[in-house]
Amino acid sequence: MAARRKVQEILSEPEVVVEKTNAWMVEKKKVYLGVVVVLTVIGLWWYKTKTWPIAAVVNYQPITRYEINKSLFAQGGNQVAEGLITEILVKQELAKLGMVATEAEIDTKVKEIKDGLQEGQELEQLLGQSGMTMVQLRERIKTQLGVEKVATDAAKINDWLEGLKTKAKIWRFF
Repeated sequence: MAARRKVQEILSEPEVVVEKTNAWMVEKKKVYLGVVVVLTVIGLWWYKTKTWPIAAVVNYQPITRYEINKSLFAQGGNQVAEGLITEILVKQELAKLGMVATEAEIDTKVKEIKDGLQEGQELEQLLGQSGMTMVQLRERIKTQLGVEKVATDAAKINDWLEGLKTKAKIWRFF
């Protein structure tokens, strides 16, 4: 009978109620939200730049586009930036002056370039080797012909370019 009483006492003890919390659900939602945010940022990066932020991985260590850009800028970025500034100034001034090369003039210049190539060389192949397309070449020729219409002498062209740079509002962030 004593054994039965102990069993009854054990059974009659108040039950410990364990409340299930939804803390793990909240944490799970935060993890999912974090993954969605990270994937969205990476997707927007890719959409905007058409490249991935990670350029390479060497033994599980990533090399980022930022590191590559920083290194390239250190190797000659000032010259490239100055070249782009000059190119934009020239194009703006040519548009303002109405000095636009015609497609016929551009075609003539491209034909001259092709005629000047050695036997067996193809212009498209040479452009590809130098990292340039035919569209980019035609754009450069268009700019060059416009500058030649403005000034025929090389000294006049340099003076003209310097005058453009002094008149322009240029903010450099490098």
